[in-house]
Amino acid sequence: MESGLNILAVSRTSPFHGVGGFEDHIRTVYSGLVARGHNVTVLTTAHPEGVSHSQSEGVTYEFLPTSKPGRYCPKWWDLSAKRTTEFLSKNKVDIIHSQSYSAAEVFKQGIAKKRGIPTAVSFHGTSFDEYKTSNNLTQYEWKPLVRSVDYFQNYLKWRSHVRRLDTPCLQNADCVIATSNEQRDIFETIYHVPPQKIATVFNGMSVEQFIPLEKPSDMVERFGLEDAFIVGCLARLEPDKGVQYVIQAFPDVVKLIPKAKLVIVGSGSYEKHLRHLVSRLALDKAVVFVGKVPFEKVGEALCLFDVFINLTIRQNGYDLTMVEAMACERPVIASHIGSHPTLIQHNKTGFLIPLHAFSTLKDVLLSLYQNPPLQKEIGQNARHRILESFTDTAMVSQTELCFKALHDAKH
Repeated sequence: MESGLNILAVSRTSPFHGVGGFEDHIRTVYSGLVARGHNVTVLTTAHPEGVSHSQSEGVTYEFLPTSKPGRYCPKWWDLSAKRTTEFLSKNKVDIIHSQSYSAAEVFKQGIAKKRGIPTAVSFHGTSFDEYKTSNNLTQYEWKPLVRSVDYFQNYLKWRSHVRRLDTPCLQNADCVIATSNEQRDIFETIYHVPPQKIATVFNGMSVEQFIPLEKPSDMVERFGLEDAFIVGCLARLEPDKGVQYVIQAFPDVVKLIPKAKLVIVGSGSYEKHLRHLVSRLALDKAVVFVGKVPFEKVGEALCLFDVFINLTIRQNGYDLTMVEAMACERPVIASHIGSHPTLIQHNKTGFLIPLHAFSTLKDVLLSLYQNPPLQKEIGQNARHRILESFTDTAMVSQTELCFKALHDAKH
């Protein structure tokens, strides 16, 4: 196939809806495909400012009015199916690509199948991951009296989601794209998707902004971190991100490493609770809240850290902040959960610890503090891992190969 593919993508969000890992993925993968000679149109939810169409890096974005910007809603399902039908009647389309469940109604109605157009769906997490995350929140955050009821409600919600969204997408798509080895296993064992129907494409990112540098002196001086062993978290400050568990473990860390400082970068609805927890544990002198930093400053913030920690209890995917920290040659300690093992090879490119294993966290931090050569080795291994398998170039290339194979199989 010499000419480029005409790709119609369906996504609930886009770079015009906000800043985040998912939005950055949309921009990266589709602009990358355009740069390789393909044509991409993205059907997405209403623009926050009411715009109907926009162009960015060669990608055409069409915003469906009366839907909720960046969110699923009843109107989205009807509008996305109707507009897809209209688009196909007027334009040549070689591939329809759904980001997660965005094209669920398109699949339900068989819109692509009736026209012989191959389809792919990329999952950055599944409803099974959300179900397990809800159970983690129930176990670690809610009171015992409500746990049994909550577990049952979590199960009912998951089964409803499977019926309404998982089944239409997974049964009707010609290719299911998993973004980690763990997700591939879930598709095979939980959803019983045939292995030959699954492609694995790791989420990647541009590493140009994330390079190993010395600690930024202005931040060190501003927050009084001279001579400190800096343990860092960079995340939305919400319960599922697990920053509270790092704080809970930190009194024992400070006893072993008096120079240890916990630096928390980010903002969110849970910040007030986290600050109260710091005060209750008498950690005011050991913990620094930096607040949210702009994206162009994230690499600099990560280089402030000696060690990066992500103790999330979310099952799905791996946070791109871990990829970014590894690209900056910072050792990462993460909860052994979800897709983290795809990204981190334990004791080689980082460390995986069980949920709530505070003593293990303390031991790993102490070993890194006492052994700077190990800290450097793990950091270098981590960056090599990212450059080898988690770049935007690799992600776009593998996505392109998947789409070409789908197209060629139909022709």
